[in-house]
Amino acid sequence: MLLNPMPKQSRWCRFAVFNLAFRIFFLSATTFATLAILLWGGAFFTPDVYHRAFQPSEHIPSIYWHAHEMLFGYAIVLIAGFTLTAVKNWTNQQTPYGIRLCLLFSAWLIARLGFSFNLLPIEVTAFFDLLFGIWLTYEFAKPIIKTRQWKQISLVSKVALIAAFNALFYAGVFGWVENGQWLGLLGGLLIAISLVITMGRRIISFFIERGVDGHFEAKNPAWIDYTGLGIFVLFTIFALLLPQSVWLSLSAGVLFILHSIRLKGWYTPLIWPKPLLWSLWLGYAAITIGFLFYALTPYYPYLLSLALHSFALGGFGLIGSGMMARVSLGHSGRNVFDPPPVVKPMLILIALSLFFRVAMPLMLPAQFSIWIAISQIAWIAGFGLFVWHYAKILTSPRIDGQWG
Repeated sequence: MLLNPMPKQSRWCRFAVFNLAFRIFFLSATTFATLAILLWGGAFFTPDVYHRAFQPSEHIPSIYWHAHEMLFGYAIVLIAGFTLTAVKNWTNQQTPYGIRLCLLFSAWLIARLGFSFNLLPIEVTAFFDLLFGIWLTYEFAKPIIKTRQWKQISLVSKVALIAAFNALFYAGVFGWVENGQWLGLLGGLLIAISLVITMGRRIISFFIERGVDGHFEAKNPAWIDYTGLGIFVLFTIFALLLPQSVWLSLSAGVLFILHSIRLKGWYTPLIWPKPLLWSLWLGYAAITIGFLFYALTPYYPYLLSLALHSFALGGFGLIGSGMMARVSLGHSGRNVFDPPPVVKPMLILIALSLFFRVAMPLMLPAQFSIWIAISQIAWIAGFGLFVWHYAKILTSPRIDGQWG
């Protein structure tokens, strides 16, 4: 029996996009992912455009503008859609819907209008940006605390830490913390990736086992979970405080080995006909390779950018888009084992974006600008396909007549 029954249909609930968090937040995430890289292309290749049109503060360089909006603009709203939808299933508690969900979404939207489009003073932008992170943490924590599912508290702490690192970023913008912008961005990304790893450990192997055409039993040694968690904490501390140390190399190298073992235990050739499976596996592989790059950064500093992009495009590009595609089908009453044909080219394009942003600059660095342009085009095309096809799914009532 549900602890909190489904709400009655109201005036607000007639707009299906505000029925559950995944609808408005996945639609916003994919739309913003498309627009943000389109804007970044203009800022990257014509820097004067950034300074004239987009720069929310004279203290924010364009590369930090791009990093902030991909993390605290795109990734955080993807996380919001997934966590608020998942926690409803875990706890049988109703999460925000209707006007309350609309208001939560509005805090994120106002912050994006200020940061990405420079339509508001930076102080107003910071207020709404931080409000969204705090509010999201509260809405995620409330049903978990109410039902005393204490094992989920670690996930709540990660969402709270992401919001805290966004606050550190703004402290840097306002000159309150030296190097606060960089530390906020790096810390926020690493905690967000730890959230992806934790959720991935729970669901990727499960989806592979049940999604392939044939029998497969994924291996998930418990010692990797416990060891990996402790090493990741050390890795994050070293990355933030001792970025040129041998300890950073050692911790990142150990994480590369641990997650390589995990990937091997999850692998079967049966994933390749299934785009909603190979996208998750390849995304996790990209994160794993990111640890290898990070292990080498004290000796080859140019690899830091490749490591961070391997984390971001693997975790929030491939895994993020694959999960949004799957969750949107399942929670709208559709068959997750028979995704629409557009899913395959969509995920191939996002995988190509990752390849051209990470692999090609490593192999042919002299053509760096060309690879960046191709990666941006592939990203925009991939997420554009998602919006084009999934907008109707996300804004329409469930096809089975149920609420949600």
